[in-house]
Amino acid sequence: MVFDSLKNAESYYGLGKGIEKALKYFECYDSSQHENSVVELDGKNVYVVRNTYTTAPSENPLFEAHREYIDVMYVAEGEEAFYYKPLEEVINITREYDSSIEACLGKIDEDACVVRFPAGFIAIFMPQDAHCAGQLWNESSNVKKLIAKVRVETNK
Repeated sequence: MVFDSLKNAESYYGLGKGIEKALKYFECYDSSQHENSVVELDGKNVYVVRNTYTTAPSENPLFEAHREYIDVMYVAEGEEAFYYKPLEEVINITREYDSSIEACLGKIDEDACVVRFPAGFIAIFMPQDAHCAGQLWNESSNVKKLIAKVRVETNK
């Protein structure tokens, strides 16, 4: 997992061409033009889901981990929290990997890492990273967020 300011994005270009493409898109992004949509940067190999939502308490948040895609996230406005834990340490997998949802799911336990994810920051979750983003931090927040999906096999 990577968590850092977008100001340092260039430091992570070496993680792969798809990740670099996503980060460069984030660096040029104008949140005043934000609308919920999907933008293809390289077909289905690299695409960005643009979301707008208000964080709220979640009754049963679940970790997710992907096999085919790396998640590269950027909070353009607002703030949220995310949970993180190495997938191999997730004790209670509630759904084994399912290609129809491109994820495996697991319960979040008390030793999961909880991180404040403010505007201007990025997070990169690799297949070995169980994560649950979009969570309430201290109070509800209106969030504008970009989630790039980078196909693992084409990221080289």
